[in-house]
Amino acid sequence: MPVVTPLENVDSELVELGRRYWRVDGFDSETGRPVWAEKNSAIDSSAWDRRTYVAAAAGVRAVLPGYSCPSCQGELVLVSRTSLERITAST
Repeated sequence: MPVVTPLENVDSELVELGRRYWRVDGFDSETGRPVWAEKNSAIDSSAWDRRTYVAAAAGVRAVLPGYSCPSCQGELVLVSRTSLERITAST
């Protein structure tokens, strides 16, 4: 599960949008992929950016514990739902 942390000095609505974007209900038992609590299309980010993942990243930081960035060896910061789906599909 991603650990979602609000960024400092950010509008509370952006933080909530980010939390909604990253909320996972669990993982599919057959594919291992995340089951999202809300469809991306159900999250209205139009006040900030039409791309929901961009608005979410402006409000929160999502980190995947137990994984490290292959480039810098630091913690793995997720940039979109697709990045989490790719990681869970390959494990």
